[in-house]
Amino acid sequence: MTLATALAAEASRRGSWVVAVGTADLGVAALAERGVDLERWAVVDLPEGAQSRNTAADVLGAVVGGFDLVLLGPGIRVAGATARRLLARMREHGTSLICALGSVPADLAGLVPELRLMIEQTLWTGIDDGHGRLLARRAEVTVTGRGAASRPRRMLMWLPSQDGRVACAEPSQASGSGSSLEDVGERRAS
Repeated sequence: MTLATALAAEASRRGSWVVAVGTADLGVAALAERGVDLERWAVVDLPEGAQSRNTAADVLGAVVGGFDLVLLGPGIRVAGATARRLLARMREHGTSLICALGSVPADLAGLVPELRLMIEQTLWTGIDDGHGRLLARRAEVTVTGRGAASRPRRMLMWLPSQDGRVACAEPSQASGSGSSLEDVGERRAS
């Protein structure tokens, strides 16, 4: 959820309209701290017990085309044929989808993203000698996908950086394992 929210926050800062569906634990104060442009962000929470396939499909059908990006929370279920129709509508309207899921359930097969990003390791900065404030988190992110993107790639990112944004870490900076970005790529290739 952290990576999905950070990417959606960056999209809102850059002028995209974002809707978060089924993300009840996202607080407005936390979104504002991440730099979300709250004027370009909507939260649609499904009523308790409404995680059913029909309710989720109805909500997703209503927001597709009205937003540039849909952030789909964990636990959302959409049936196969409905998922394929929603995916076609998203492509037609130019709507992107970020699924905040640990693994994609079989009934969301039609909504499997083109790319899958996963945080492998993290390292927080800012605490000195047991006191201080967490300022930034450097994360090693793995990117996999379909087709040409099927070869896994790894990159270092700030989630968030000291100014609260998503940013690529400098190649010369070390990851949580003490390797530079080039070393990470060489280590993974061998």
